[in-house]
Amino acid sequence: MIYQEAKTGESSLTQIICPPEEPGGTVPLEVWDCSDDWKSSGFDSGVDTISAIVGYTLTPFDMGVEVVRSLLVKLPSETGVPNKHVMMISIHHAIMDGGSVRIILRDLLTAYRAYADGAEELIGLPHLPVEYADYAVWQWQHLEMGGHLEQQLEYWTKQLANTPIPLNLPFDRLRSESSSAREGSVLPVFLPGKLVTALSDLCTQYHSTVFVGLMAAFQLTLSRLSGNVEDLVVGTPYAGRDDVLLYEMVGCIMDTLAIRGDLKGHPSFSTLLKRQQLVVTDALQHANVPFSRIVQCLQVPRITNCNPIYQVFDLFCEFLLMALLIVIFLPYQLPTGNAQPQGF
Repeated sequence: MIYQEAKTGESSLTQIICPPEEPGGTVPLEVWDCSDDWKSSGFDSGVDTISAIVGYTLTPFDMGVEVVRSLLVKLPSETGVPNKHVMMISIHHAIMDGGSVRIILRDLLTAYRAYADGAEELIGLPHLPVEYADYAVWQWQHLEMGGHLEQQLEYWTKQLANTPIPLNLPFDRLRSESSSAREGSVLPVFLPGKLVTALSDLCTQYHSTVFVGLMAAFQLTLSRLSGNVEDLVVGTPYAGRDDVLLYEMVGCIMDTLAIRGDLKGHPSFSTLLKRQQLVVTDALQHANVPFSRIVQCLQVPRITNCNPIYQVFDLFCEFLLMALLIVIFLPYQLPTGNAQPQGF
């Protein structure tokens, strides 16, 4: 695995791709051996161990030293399953996005099966025709040299002109003075299967997608919670892996799309769905300009405790479950807390 080390120069941030044979070219694996009992590693119980793992995960990255860390915990036999382990891999978002999770889990499963079968060397992983540095060059050439930047920025300056003020959502407390604070938590909401099926059928009827349907419903909900506002913007991630060459590459390729909602005239949901389909389609056709450039171009007045352009983010994803023989990888959502990269 290639370890990308970020170091701060005098005027810019530079990525250094370390060869595998050099320090930083591989990811060190820290091992906590609790195989005898919890106390053998200094923990009173399994609960203490989980708390320690969470603390380990939330430790800020020093990007001049590491952007990836990994931990293997050997569990005691009292758990009921011998030779049971818990593995944690913490990767900085600067070098990985949601699309990379599938690749990393698949490669881990492939490697695990190969070594469990006694293989002396790892085979079966797909050849990478390009690397992240190639993608960075392509993006620069496409935008800066191909003349596409001005064309796409023209669309976004019109689409996001006079963006509305921050939503007046019914918070149970005042906003923090700084947007760097992480005082919130996660509230999972699971939609009933019948509701999802009904929404899918409705979206099909209007030649739309479930993503657009959920976005429309989400914006309608935000509007009602904010006093029936008729104009709002919601951020959503864009995978950015349209080129087949990027499909197997680990890296932070994703960016953000700002989806504006037009609820003027108290539209029916079907009308709102049609509006949102057009907005999302246009946004995807102009998705190659970095969001940071859009913010810079719009010169939006900055508020210290709010993100520019949008304050609500809509993340639409599917649960990922990959199983192979005796090993199962089940992604587990740890508390996000307030872990932040040092120096950012």
